[in-house]
Amino acid sequence: MNNKKKYLDYLHYKIDKQKNNLELAFASKNSNGDVVWSKWINYVDAQSDKYFLSKVNNRTILPNEVVIDLEEPEKFSEVIKKINEDFTHFLAYKTGSKGYHIHLFFKYEIPIKTKLNIIKRYGADEQKAIKRCMIALENCPHWKTGNIKEIINYIK
Repeated sequence: MNNKKKYLDYLHYKIDKQKNNLELAFASKNSNGDVVWSKWINYVDAQSDKYFLSKVNNRTILPNEVVIDLEEPEKFSEVIKKINEDFTHFLAYKTGSKGYHIHLFFKYEIPIKTKLNIIKRYGADEQKAIKRCMIALENCPHWKTGNIKEIINYIK
């Protein structure tokens, strides 16, 4: 959990500069195989709840972040090539499920319309442009598969 806490601190304090309230949750399957979600809790409020933090496997997208969510693995090489031409900084993750998340971070809040235009450019999931949207938390097991969401490509 210590690495998870360090990463969440990095997102909240370094990337977001405490401007917004990063929300966290965890999802799992119950004994019937149904998906069960926890309450969404602000990171500031969750910091002292070690049990909750140990279970967290999802987070909201930050206002200064665009997530290119590709569900078609065969598109990854083409999209990453375009992103590499368009941006100087990005992080690409295998989600732990079937797809990829490519994270673009900016120094300022990105309007939803701009996020949507960027996402559309790469043919990705447009839902990731909305204000409150959960994604799999980096370096954690995905709730569906148990596979770790791990970094596979980056340019810094």
